[in-house]
This record gives sequence, structure tokens and C-alpha cells, in this order.
Amino acid sequence: MSRDVDVVLNAVDGAFADARADLEALARIPSISADPERQADVQRSAEATAELLRARGLENVRIDGVEGSRPYVLAEWLHAGPDVPTVLLYAHHDVQPPGIVENWESDPFAPEEREGRLYGRGTADDKAGAVAHAHAIGAWLRSGGTVPCNVRVLVEGEEEIGSPTLHAYLHAHLDELRSDVLVLADSGNWAVGVPGLTYSLRGLASAEIELRALEGPLHSGMAGGVVPDPAMALARAPGCLAAQACHATRRPLCRARLVARRRLLRALAAKARRHRASGRRAKPPARARGSRSRTAGQAA
Repeated sequence: MSRDVDVVLNAVDGAFADARADLEALARIPSISADPERQADVQRSAEATAELLRARGLENVRIDGVEGSRPYVLAEWLHAGPDVPTVLLYAHHDVQPPGIVENWESDPFAPEEREGRLYGRGTADDKAGAVAHAHAIGAWLRSGGTVPCNVRVLVEGEEEIGSPTLHAYLHAHLDELRSDVLVLADSGNWAVGVPGLTYSLRGLASAEIELRALEGPLHSGMAGGVVPDPAMALARAPGCLAAQACHATRRPLCRARLVARRRLLRALAAKARRHRASGRRAKPPARARGSRSRTAGQAA
């Protein structure tokens, strides 16, 4: 196998100029998924990506999607047999907006090499990933006519806007995408020429949390620390996202203490309501005798 890999690596090196040309051609397409006026370009990018995969020997290449999605590109090579793993290769062909174009040293959609690096929108994130997948498979097929595993390829067209339809798309294409492992070409390298291997990737989760503790505000000088503070509770909430950690750090209240606490909170809330109804502010307790502190309004 090591000898086979050496042959494939030589094939990769031999096709480097072609890979760069393919990357530059893709990067010239302003496939900005966030811009409604660029949706024709996103479609054009999908078509160019499909042609790239087809030219490198992948089969059953098609452009697909679900309702409301930007175009996905799928391809596969499934001739390694049922007893070997199937690998799903992921990348995306859409890009971020260029921002303030005047701040670029060159046209963001006209790739330019400077000091050994290729600058342009998508030359790294993530059209380079799609090109890498295509040319890796192409190198195996050119050098030995086969690949040591079954391969599926998914190149998404809306990653840069948060993949709003990816969940629906995956559910609609479970059988077409069923694989043993996923390789995602959308992360970083340690340095030029030094690839990085990132594993155990996790997804994103977002939520809006509204937390209420009392019917109205209370003076901190009267209520003190016994009153639940929404801000403090929100600060502790992330630590309780893992149920085990939450149960391990929470102290149970005995029933008598819990009842007493509830009575105190009800009394404080009732007092606050009475003060609001009378138009007066709740006053803090009187200072201890001998206190020499001043109010904020007094002159120093």
C-alpha cells in the first residue's frame, strides 16, 4: 500500500499545475450565496464544480437541492466493493462577500499569486477543498485505475450563510450520502506546506433565552443575595449545558429552607408592589451607628 501511495503522490505532484488552473477558474466566479443578485453566479459555480468532478473521473455527477436551497453538487465512485468503507468528502463552492473591495491589493475575483500564495475569494475557503477532493480522486484513478475505498462527494452551495437547508437536504438524501466516515476540507493548515488534521468536529447550536425571576425590581440593599438574579443565573447556564456537570454542582435545598425562601421572596415582591403603587422607592436599611459614609451626591 505504501508503494501505491507513493505512486499516487507523484501523480498529485504531476497534476499540480492543472489543479491550480482549476482553482483559479473556480475562484473567478463570484458565487456569493448571501447576495440575491449573485444567485446566477452561484449556479454557475455549481456547474463548474460538477464539470471539475466529472473531468477527474467521478461518476453520477449531478446538481441537486431542496426547496429554497442554493445548488448542491453530488458525485461518487463506488467500485471498491461492499466490504470496504465508504468515505464522504465535503466542501462548499459558495464564498463570502469581498467586503470593501478597495481594501484588497488585487481584485478578489481575479486570483493573483504573491510571495508563493494565491490571493482571491475562495482560493482557500473553500473552493480549494473542492479542487483538492477532485484531484485526489483523479490521482488514484490515473495512477492505478482504482481507489482503495468507495467515495461520495458533497459540495454545498450555502455554507457561508449558515447552511439553512442542509438538514433538510441530508434527510432527503440519506441513502445517497450514507457513508462510514466524513472528511471535511474546510479547516486550516499549521503553515504553508504543513497540513493540519482536525478531528471530532462539532456543529453549531443557537438559542434565544429569556429568563425572569420576579414580577418587578427589588432594591439590592433590602433583598440582598437571597433574591434570584437573572444575570447571575444566565452566567451559570452555560456550565449546566452538560447535565452531568449541572447535577454535580447543584446543592439541593431541604424542604423547610425552600418553603422559607419562597415566603421571603413573596413578601419582598409584595413590598415592592406596594412601594410602586404608592410612587415611593424602597429604602435600604438604616446604616449602622457611627457610619461615616456619604451618599454619591455629597461633596468630597
